[in-house]
Amino acid sequence: MSKSKRKSDPRTSGQRDLPGIGSKEPEPGAFDIDAAIRAWLVRASGRNPLSRAVIAARVGELVSRPDLSQAVWDAYCAGSKEGYRLPASYIPAVCWVLDDYEGLAILARAVGYDTVGPSERHFVELGRKKAKAARLAHEIAALEAEARRA
Repeated sequence: MSKSKRKSDPRTSGQRDLPGIGSKEPEPGAFDIDAAIRAWLVRASGRNPLSRAVIAARVGELVSRPDLSQAVWDAYCAGSKEGYRLPASYIPAVCWVLDDYEGLAILARAVGYDTVGPSERHFVELGRKKAKAARLAHEIAALEAEARRA
């Protein structure tokens, strides 16, 4: 059977080589970050001067869920409340309200990536520019050598 006629395996179609994971099939539970998210919520909420009720209300407003209560927020934080998990779509709002971006880092690390904050962004851009300059210098040197041989 030709490659084009082969049926793709739905478990691996669209699979990418992920840093730290590679292209191998992840182990069961490899992406279970529930405890890490809950620990972050507890830490970040505790450091924030807002009450849990105000945090819940502000997050609820930002995600168009004005009914998000302190009781639900507390359940998202509690490890014993398996039926309550913070929806991933809430994480940007939670980060903004708590002024703590560890939740994004937890998601990124789960797939082998890292996050860069605004204060570090210029270092990343500088590194990209230097890498590009090095590639261009190498290409220029190769062209000059070729020109000398001609």
